Amino acid sequence: RVVAFGFEQLGLQRIQATCYPRNPASAKVMQHAGLRYEGLLRGYVRKDGVQEDIAMYAMLRSDWGELSAAS
Repeated sequence: RVVAFGFEQLGLQRIQATCYPRNPASAKVMQHAGLRYEGLLRGYVRKDGVQEDIAMYAMLRSDWGELSAAS
C-alpha cells in the first residue's frame, strides 16, 4: 500500500529503502513489496562508533507499472 500510495497519489518517480545486510527479515519485506536489490553501500553509516554497510532496494515508476499491469 505504501508503494502504491507513493506512485499513484504522490506521483513519485522512485521509491527506495535501505537495511543492514545482517537483517534479512527487513530485506524480505522490501522484496515482498516489489523493491529490487540495487547493491551494497559499503561503510555508508556510522552506528555505535562503527562504520556499517547498507543494502539498497528500490523501485521505479516503470517497475510499478509492469507489476500493476500483471496483477
